[in-house]
Amino acid sequence: MGEPNPDLVALVERAIALAEQTASTQEAIVSTQTKLSAQQRRLRIFARWLGGSLAADIALSTTLIFLVSHQATLTNSIHDSQVAACAIGNQSRAAQVEVLDHLISGSKGPPGETPVQRDARLRAIAAARSYVDSHFKPVDCTALYSGQ
Repeated sequence: MGEPNPDLVALVERAIALAEQTASTQEAIVSTQTKLSAQQRRLRIFARWLGGSLAADIALSTTLIFLVSHQATLTNSIHDSQVAACAIGNQSRAAQVEVLDHLISGSKGPPGETPVQRDARLRAIAAARSYVDSHFKPVDCTALYSGQ
C-alpha cells in the first residue's frame, strides 16, 4: 500500500479537529441551556408570586376602599344622630324653662307682706330667673358637634 495522501491526512485531521470543537461547543450549549432552563423556572415562580401578590394587593385595596367609605358613612350618621339628640335636649330644656317660669311667675307673696319682704321676694325671683336662664340656655348643636 502506499503512503497516505497528505491532502487526505490533512483533511481527516481537520475533520477530527472540527468534530472535537463541535463537541465542546455542544457541551457549552447544553450547559448554557440547562442554566437558562433553571433561570426560566425561577422566573416563572417569581412571576406567579408577583401575580398572586398583585391580586392580593388589589383585593386588599378594594376592601380598604369599602371600609373607608363605610366608616365615612357611619361617621356622618353618628354626627347627624348627635346633632338630632342635641336638638331634642334643647327642646327638653325649653319645656323645663316654661315650667319653671310658670312656677316662678305664679309665686305670690304671703298675705300682709311688707315692702321689704316684697323686695326680698322679687330679688329672689329675679335670681331664680337668672339661674334658670343661665343653666337652661339652648346649646348651639352645630357648633358643638362641628369637630372644631
